[in-house]
Amino acid sequence: MSQTLTLLSTYSKDDVVAYYAGYVDLQKPEETILRLLSPRLSAMRMLEVGVGGGRVTQHFAERVREYQGIDLCPRMVDLCRHRFSGPERFSVRDMRDLDSYDSARFDLLLITYNTLDHLSEAERGHFLREARRVLSPGGHFCFSSHNIACLGGWLSLRNWLRSKPWRWPRRLRERAHLRKLNRQALERHASADCVVITNGTHGSYEMRSCYVRTTAQVRSLNEAGFDQVRVFSLDSGRELHAAEIPAAKDRWLYYLAS
Repeated sequence: MSQTLTLLSTYSKDDVVAYYAGYVDLQKPEETILRLLSPRLSAMRMLEVGVGGGRVTQHFAERVREYQGIDLCPRMVDLCRHRFSGPERFSVRDMRDLDSYDSARFDLLLITYNTLDHLSEAERGHFLREARRVLSPGGHFCFSSHNIACLGGWLSLRNWLRSKPWRWPRRLRERAHLRKLNRQALERHASADCVVITNGTHGSYEMRSCYVRTTAQVRSLNEAGFDQVRVFSLDSGRELHAAEIPAAKDRWLYYLAS
Protein backbone atom coordinates (compact mmCIF):
# COMPACT_ATOMS: atom_id res chain seq x y z
CA MET A 1 0.00 0.00 0.00
CA SER A 2 1.33 3.48 -0.88
CA GLN A 3 2.06 5.98 1.86
CA THR A 4 -0.83 8.19 0.72
CA LEU A 5 -3.34 5.33 0.90
CA THR A 6 -1.94 4.28 4.28
CA LEU A 7 -2.44 7.80 5.63
CA LEU A 8 -5.98 7.97 4.27
CA SER A 9 -6.85 4.58 5.68
CA THR A 10 -5.38 5.28 9.12
CA TYR A 11 -6.80 8.78 9.60
CA SER A 12 -10.25 7.76 8.35
CA LYS A 13 -10.80 5.15 11.08
CA ASP A 14 -13.62 5.89 13.48
CA ASP A 15 -11.46 5.74 16.59
CA VAL A 16 -8.77 7.99 15.07
CA VAL A 17 -11.32 10.58 13.95
CA ALA A 18 -12.89 10.47 17.42
CA TYR A 19 -9.46 10.93 19.02
CA TYR A 20 -8.74 14.10 17.06
CA ALA A 21 -12.29 15.38 17.55
CA GLY A 22 -11.73 15.28 21.30
CA TYR A 23 -8.16 16.62 21.35
CA VAL A 24 -8.40 20.35 22.08
CA ASP A 25 -5.28 21.49 23.96
CA LEU A 26 -2.24 23.17 22.47
CA GLN A 27 1.15 21.63 23.09
CA LYS A 28 3.62 23.67 25.13
CA PRO A 29 5.65 25.01 22.19
CA GLU A 30 2.42 25.89 20.35
CA GLU A 31 1.36 27.98 23.33
CA THR A 32 4.74 29.74 23.28
CA ILE A 33 4.58 30.44 19.55
CA LEU A 34 0.97 31.65 19.79
CA ARG A 35 2.07 34.18 22.42
CA LEU A 36 4.96 35.31 20.24
CA LEU A 37 2.78 35.82 17.17
CA SER A 38 -0.28 37.14 18.98
CA PRO A 39 0.43 40.88 18.47
CA ARG A 40 0.51 40.37 14.67
CA LEU A 41 -2.10 37.68 14.13
CA SER A 42 -4.95 40.06 13.32
CA ALA A 43 -3.12 41.16 10.16
CA MET A 44 -2.11 37.66 9.02
CA ARG A 45 -3.52 35.46 6.26
CA MET A 46 -3.05 31.90 7.50
CA LEU A 47 -2.87 28.47 5.89
CA GLU A 48 -2.97 25.44 8.17
CA VAL A 49 -1.85 22.15 6.63
CA GLY A 50 -3.17 18.94 8.15
CA VAL A 51 -6.02 20.44 10.18
CA GLY A 52 -7.10 17.09 11.65
CA GLY A 53 -10.06 17.64 13.97
CA GLY A 54 -9.43 21.37 14.34
CA ARG A 55 -7.33 21.25 17.51
CA VAL A 56 -5.20 24.22 16.47
CA THR A 57 -7.90 25.84 14.34
CA GLN A 58 -9.93 26.84 17.36
CA HIS A 59 -6.97 28.79 18.78
CA PHE A 60 -5.99 30.62 15.57
CA ALA A 61 -8.90 30.90 13.11
CA GLU A 62 -10.77 33.73 14.82
CA ARG A 63 -7.61 35.70 15.57
CA VAL A 64 -6.23 36.01 12.06
CA ARG A 65 -7.31 38.21 9.17
CA GLU A 66 -8.01 35.19 6.98
CA TYR A 67 -7.87 31.46 7.69
CA GLN A 68 -7.74 28.47 5.34
CA GLY A 69 -7.22 24.85 6.37
CA ILE A 70 -6.47 21.76 4.29
CA ASP A 71 -6.22 18.06 5.01
CA LEU A 72 -5.69 14.93 2.94
CA CYS A 73 -8.51 13.10 4.76
CA PRO A 74 -12.09 14.01 3.78
CA ARG A 75 -13.43 12.85 7.15
CA MET A 76 -11.20 15.31 8.98
CA VAL A 77 -12.28 18.14 6.68
CA ASP A 78 -15.94 17.25 7.21
CA LEU A 79 -15.34 17.28 10.96
CA CYS A 80 -13.86 20.79 10.82
CA ARG A 81 -16.66 22.07 8.59
CA HIS A 82 -19.13 20.80 11.16
CA ARG A 83 -17.26 22.26 14.13
CA PHE A 84 -16.54 25.70 12.71
CA SER A 85 -19.37 27.65 11.10
CA GLY A 86 -19.04 30.68 8.88
CA PRO A 87 -17.40 31.05 5.45
CA GLU A 88 -16.03 27.97 3.71
CA ARG A 89 -12.48 27.68 5.00
CA PHE A 90 -11.63 23.97 4.76
CA SER A 91 -10.77 21.86 1.74
CA VAL A 92 -9.43 18.41 0.90
CA ARG A 93 -5.94 18.83 -0.48
CA ASP A 94 -2.63 16.98 -0.55
CA MET A 95 0.10 19.04 1.11
CA ARG A 96 2.39 18.19 -1.79
CA ASP A 97 0.14 20.23 -4.08
CA LEU A 98 0.40 23.93 -3.22
CA ASP A 99 0.77 24.96 -6.86
CA SER A 100 -2.63 26.61 -7.04
CA TYR A 101 -1.72 29.12 -4.34
CA ASP A 102 -0.20 32.38 -5.59
CA SER A 103 3.25 33.42 -4.43
CA ALA A 104 3.22 35.48 -1.22
CA ARG A 105 -0.41 34.42 -0.66
CA PHE A 106 -0.09 33.83 3.11
CA ASP A 107 1.64 35.38 6.10
CA LEU A 108 1.56 32.27 8.29
CA LEU A 109 1.85 28.62 7.26
CA LEU A 110 1.32 26.19 10.12
CA ILE A 111 1.77 22.40 10.23
CA THR A 112 1.46 20.60 13.56
CA TYR A 113 1.74 17.08 14.89
CA ASN A 114 4.69 16.20 12.62
CA THR A 115 2.54 15.99 9.49
CA LEU A 116 5.53 17.17 7.46
CA ASP A 117 7.37 13.98 8.43
CA HIS A 118 5.07 11.84 6.28
CA LEU A 119 6.81 13.25 3.20
CA SER A 120 9.86 11.56 1.74
CA GLU A 121 13.19 13.42 1.92
CA ALA A 122 12.82 14.63 -1.68
CA GLU A 123 9.20 15.69 -1.15
CA ARG A 124 10.18 17.42 2.05
CA GLY A 125 12.76 19.59 0.30
CA HIS A 126 10.24 20.55 -2.38
CA PHE A 127 7.64 21.42 0.24
CA LEU A 128 10.05 23.71 2.10
CA ARG A 129 10.67 25.63 -1.11
CA GLU A 130 6.93 25.82 -1.80
CA ALA A 131 6.34 27.04 1.74
CA ARG A 132 8.78 29.88 1.16
CA ARG A 133 7.11 30.71 -2.17
CA VAL A 134 3.55 30.97 -0.84
CA LEU A 135 4.63 33.06 2.16
CA SER A 136 4.87 36.82 2.02
CA PRO A 137 8.23 38.52 2.71
CA GLY A 138 8.69 38.24 6.46
CA GLY A 139 5.99 35.59 6.68
CA HIS A 140 6.28 32.75 9.20
CA PHE A 141 6.47 28.99 8.65
CA CYS A 142 5.74 27.00 11.81
CA PHE A 143 5.90 23.21 12.03
CA SER A 144 6.85 20.30 14.24
CA SER A 145 9.15 17.45 13.28
CA HIS A 146 10.40 14.24 14.88
CA ASN A 147 13.86 14.55 16.38
CA ILE A 148 16.40 11.90 15.34
CA ALA A 149 18.29 12.46 18.61
CA CYS A 150 15.46 10.88 20.60
CA LEU A 151 15.93 7.49 18.94
CA GLY A 152 18.82 6.47 21.18
CA GLY A 153 16.40 5.97 24.05
CA TRP A 154 13.20 5.36 22.13
CA LEU A 155 13.06 1.58 22.61
CA SER A 156 14.78 1.39 25.98
CA LEU A 157 13.11 -0.94 28.47
CA ARG A 158 12.69 1.92 30.91
CA ASN A 159 10.53 3.81 28.41
CA TRP A 160 8.46 0.77 27.46
CA LEU A 161 7.74 -0.56 30.94
CA ARG A 162 6.34 2.65 32.42
CA SER A 163 2.78 1.34 32.06
CA LYS A 164 0.92 -0.94 34.46
CA PRO A 165 2.63 -4.36 34.88
CA TRP A 166 -0.30 -6.23 33.35
CA ARG A 167 0.40 -4.35 30.10
CA TRP A 168 4.06 -5.33 29.97
CA PRO A 169 3.69 -8.49 27.81
CA ARG A 170 1.87 -6.55 25.08
CA ARG A 171 4.30 -3.64 25.35
CA LEU A 172 7.30 -5.95 25.06
CA ARG A 173 5.83 -7.62 21.96
CA GLU A 174 5.23 -4.21 20.40
CA ARG A 175 8.77 -3.10 21.27
CA ALA A 176 10.25 -6.24 19.66
CA HIS A 177 8.18 -5.69 16.53
CA LEU A 178 9.32 -2.06 16.22
CA ARG A 179 12.95 -3.05 16.75
CA LYS A 180 12.64 -5.51 13.88
CA LEU A 181 10.86 -3.07 11.55
CA ASN A 182 13.37 -0.27 12.21
CA ARG A 183 16.58 -2.27 12.61
CA GLN A 184 18.50 -0.64 9.76
CA ALA A 185 17.37 2.89 10.60
CA LEU A 186 18.29 2.44 14.26
CA GLU A 187 21.73 1.13 13.30
CA ARG A 188 22.53 4.29 11.34
CA HIS A 189 20.60 7.00 13.18
CA ALA A 190 23.58 8.16 15.27
CA SER A 191 25.46 9.38 12.19
CA ALA A 192 22.57 10.16 9.80
CA ASP A 193 20.79 13.46 9.24
CA CYS A 194 17.50 11.70 8.51
CA VAL A 195 16.08 8.20 8.90
CA VAL A 196 12.64 6.81 8.11
CA ILE A 197 10.91 5.21 11.09
CA THR A 198 7.75 3.15 11.50
CA ASN A 199 6.61 4.11 15.00
CA GLY A 200 3.21 2.42 15.22
CA THR A 201 1.16 5.64 15.34
CA HIS A 202 -2.53 4.82 15.71
CA GLY A 203 -1.71 1.13 15.40
CA SER A 204 -0.32 1.44 11.86
CA TYR A 205 2.89 -0.42 11.04
CA GLU A 206 2.90 0.75 7.42
CA MET A 207 2.88 4.50 8.07
CA ARG A 208 6.37 5.99 7.89
CA SER A 209 7.84 9.17 9.36
CA CYS A 210 11.12 10.99 8.80
CA TYR A 211 13.16 11.66 11.95
CA VAL A 212 15.53 14.56 11.28
CA ARG A 213 18.60 15.95 13.00
CA THR A 214 17.95 19.49 14.22
CA THR A 215 21.05 20.98 12.63
CA ALA A 216 20.14 19.39 9.28
CA GLN A 217 16.59 20.73 9.55
CA VAL A 218 17.83 24.25 10.19
CA ARG A 219 20.22 23.94 7.25
CA SER A 220 17.43 22.76 4.94
CA LEU A 221 15.28 25.72 5.96
CA ASN A 222 18.16 28.11 5.24
CA GLU A 223 18.65 26.50 1.82
CA ALA A 224 14.93 26.91 1.08
CA GLY A 225 15.20 30.65 1.72
CA PHE A 226 14.35 30.98 5.42
CA ASP A 227 17.02 33.19 6.97
CA GLN A 228 15.81 33.09 10.57
CA VAL A 229 14.97 29.80 12.31
CA ARG A 230 13.92 29.45 15.93
CA VAL A 231 13.60 26.05 17.65
CA PHE A 232 11.27 25.20 20.56
CA SER A 233 11.27 22.26 22.97
CA LEU A 234 8.28 19.94 23.08
CA ASP A 235 8.98 19.07 26.72
CA SER A 236 9.33 22.58 28.14
CA GLY A 237 7.82 24.79 25.45
CA ARG A 238 10.71 27.21 25.64
CA GLU A 239 12.94 28.40 22.82
CA LEU A 240 16.27 26.59 22.53
CA HIS A 241 19.49 28.45 21.88
CA ALA A 242 22.92 27.65 20.42
CA ALA A 243 24.31 24.40 21.88
CA GLU A 244 20.90 23.41 23.25
CA ILE A 245 19.53 22.76 19.75
CA PRO A 246 21.71 19.79 18.67
CA ALA A 247 21.68 18.43 22.23
CA ALA A 248 17.88 18.32 22.54
CA LYS A 249 16.40 14.85 23.06
CA ASP A 250 12.69 15.78 22.79
CA ARG A 251 10.58 13.35 20.73
CA TRP A 252 9.87 16.23 18.39
CA LEU A 253 10.65 19.92 18.18
CA TYR A 254 8.89 22.96 16.82
CA TYR A 255 10.46 25.26 14.24
CA LEU A 256 9.47 28.86 13.53
CA ALA A 257 11.11 30.08 10.33
CA SER A 258 10.93 33.37 8.47
